[in-house]
Amino acid sequence: MFEHYQSVIDKRVDEFILDNNSKIDFEIIQYILELKGKRIRPSLLLLAVDLFNGDINDTVDQAVAIELFHNFTLIHDDIMDEAPLRRGKQSAHLKWDSNRAILAGDILFAYANSLMSNCSEKYISNVLKVYNQTAIEVCEGQQMDIDLENRLEAEIDEYIEMIRLKTSVLLACALKIGAILSNAKQNDIDLIYDFGMNLGIAFQIHDDILDAYAEDLSFGKQKGGDIIEGKKTALYFLAVASATNEQKETLNNSSANTSSAQRVETILEIYKTLNVKEKAGLLQQKYFNKALHSINGLSIDETNREKLISFANSLMKRTY
Repeated sequence: MFEHYQSVIDKRVDEFILDNNSKIDFEIIQYILELKGKRIRPSLLLLAVDLFNGDINDTVDQAVAIELFHNFTLIHDDIMDEAPLRRGKQSAHLKWDSNRAILAGDILFAYANSLMSNCSEKYISNVLKVYNQTAIEVCEGQQMDIDLENRLEAEIDEYIEMIRLKTSVLLACALKIGAILSNAKQNDIDLIYDFGMNLGIAFQIHDDILDAYAEDLSFGKQKGGDIIEGKKTALYFLAVASATNEQKETLNNSSANTSSAQRVETILEIYKTLNVKEKAGLLQQKYFNKALHSINGLSIDETNREKLISFANSLMKRTY
């Protein structure tokens, strides 16, 4: 349903590259932007503009700002995670070097700030307040992710807060800024933000479940990849909450002298014993239902309501 929005965003990104590619610092930025993700976040901003009867032609720069900010976080995340690939291609810090990649990310952040500011004076104060708070929260979420990876035990609520900050707030921010730029009512602005926040949490939990249990791997991941990498997901935190000491030792021993396939099998057996898949499914549904509840309160027509529900369902359509 995002094809039109994506084409609008792609055109503006291409213009942005053309306007700036003669600059000495732009090579890495062009490389990252031309990898092209799904443009979900900027498309959400334009979707919100449509929902509240705004003009998407007046908000394309803000949508692209969201995309630039997202790519800034990806460059820095890849450096911190020592990730070799980004969207199937060599990560920027390996194709060039970490110092240049850090600078490219910083410059992308600055470009994003500039584009976000390019809106009507009527809205600029509220837009920048939401955007800057989101930027702070995303960085806090990354720090929280690092901290949780270094702890043997933590509560599931801490994990939920981490994914809220690291992942969900940017989805919610995009929707909220789109609503603000469309002069939506304050109640609708709050509700669309809550929708994005809870949907983002539900989606991340869904992704965690898929990583461990999906039989159809067309969504681009290796089955059990999070387990193999020792990554702590919703499944891990739900398991630790009710695991025996022996089970906890196995869950935390990511460097066990076993093959990847054996490790996945061992961890999934613990998850089965502890009903982790079912618990994660219930947790995902809890946040998905919260997202749907926010939709019900929006003062939009039924056609637009169905459009938003269709988008929410599309994020959850992949099966285990």
